[in-house]
Amino acid sequence: MIDPFALVRPAGPGLPVLLSSPHSGRYYPEEARRRLGVAPATLAVLNDGPVHELLDRAVAAGATLLRARWNRTWIDLNRDPAELDEDAIDGLPADVRPCRSLRVQAGLGVVPTWLGERRIHLRQLPFAELAERIAGVHQPYHAALERECRRLAGDFGSMLLLDCHTMPGPSGGAAALPDIVLGDRFGRSCAHALVAAAEASLREAGFTVARNRPFAGGWITKRHGQPERGVHALQIELCRQRFFTADWQQTAAASALRRTLAALVRELAAMLPPARPLAAE
Repeated sequence: MIDPFALVRPAGPGLPVLLSSPHSGRYYPEEARRRLGVAPATLAVLNDGPVHELLDRAVAAGATLLRARWNRTWIDLNRDPAELDEDAIDGLPADVRPCRSLRVQAGLGVVPTWLGERRIHLRQLPFAELAERIAGVHQPYHAALERECRRLAGDFGSMLLLDCHTMPGPSGGAAALPDIVLGDRFGRSCAHALVAAAEASLREAGFTVARNRPFAGGWITKRHGQPERGVHALQIELCRQRFFTADWQQTAAASALRRTLAALVRELAAMLPPARPLAAE
């Protein structure tokens, strides 16, 4: 079985910064592809593309990187495992209570079920297979996030988790999106000073930046962001059309962003507030 994630630690001295890339995985089993109701190529819009490639200089600067290997359509690592579309699951146990969030209603639960108006799967997903996906990929990824957060918080007193994504640009005459959206769950997952410093640095580098709209953070920032315990979590959404071409080649702006992110992790690491290390469970 393909490993659920790749963990890359810096070669030199480390910083108390963990980079997460949960939607850049590409692996999707061939047998499962035959059960799709849409062409596999159309699912690329759900993935973030090689966003982890934009983080290489940040890792060289001392950040740790955790990136997914499995496609988001197989399992979405930025969703609560309870975000289930019960109509798309066969054999859902009576004691399992799905969370009918707005994301699930849009077809974007822990296993995506709709792509616009089209069903992604030809038939219902057996609950046993869903449970395997969660146990084999979702849980190990979050366990690794938890371990690395604890390790860094224990070593440094506090740490920063940057959850990295790309967002599709607007269509159909919609208003233009900024280059970057920072999400801290409206102040709940990260210290205000860190978010303000990140926004200021990105703007100074020439990028347009918004905060919490239209993306305030998903399950990863909610699950792992605990500022009161020294774990600060901030989501970063990058506009795909600004940093990648249609075939996922990096643009000139991507080169500038890679340098900016390296400087940003050093800056934010230096200003992390001291906190009591997390106690081992």
